[in-house]
Amino acid sequence: MSKYTITQLIVYPIKSLGGVSLQKAKITASGLAYDRFWMLVDEKGRAVTQREIPKMALFQVKLKEDGVQVQYQDDSIHIPFEMEDSSIIIHTKMFSNNIIGIKESNPICAWFSRHLGKPVFLVRPSEEHPRFQNQNPDALVHFPDSSPYLILGESAMKNLNDKLDVDLPINRFRANIIFSGGTPHIEDTWTEFSIGKATFLATKPCARCVMTTISQEDATMTKEPLRTMTTYRKEGNAVLFGHYLKLKKGLGEIVEVGQTIEVL
Repeated sequence: MSKYTITQLIVYPIKSLGGVSLQKAKITASGLAYDRFWMLVDEKGRAVTQREIPKMALFQVKLKEDGVQVQYQDDSIHIPFEMEDSSIIIHTKMFSNNIIGIKESNPICAWFSRHLGKPVFLVRPSEEHPRFQNQNPDALVHFPDSSPYLILGESAMKNLNDKLDVDLPINRFRANIIFSGGTPHIEDTWTEFSIGKATFLATKPCARCVMTTISQEDATMTKEPLRTMTTYRKEGNAVLFGHYLKLKKGLGEIVEVGQTIEVL
């Protein structure tokens, strides 16, 4: 039997901006702590992502004790975990999901608007109006496209790179839990697994979009890897790569790089 070992833990505090690689992370009902905790929206409340503005990949994020620091070129801004006095509600829309968010301060929103070249607002989740995954109403989510957790095996990435002319990094797929071991896409066969004292349930495969074609290093776009993935990972109208999860038990547990995954 293969041994499955966690090799990376990654959170994306602000949807569609750079990720933060961690050695350990706290398990919450809505994903790894602070994953997709914030989201940028336009004046109509629609989610703003790399799909429309690829250069969002160049905004680098760091987790600090009291908040996150976002860096773009030679400019940076600090966003505290604790809001000061804002309680302005913004009705947002992501795909067909209507979500209520709380607007961050005007200076924070202005900083992003200036660097993105259009008016945007940064929002965080409203505790009074929680969002739950459509297919799993017991799974709390903040601002991911779908589910609280996304897992991907390195063997799936190696198998893809074997089919490409130029190897691509696994960060194209923005997974939270990356592991070694097993055959390509072995995670698609799992229904339940544990990491330490935390247990997860597989919910559905992750359907991929044009964001996988955006370099997270320089924001350039090509046709790969979506073009190649379509030749062997297409089911119906979707190209599947990685698997979504929800938490079964283990709220508040800590997961670490190097831990093993036990398939149940």
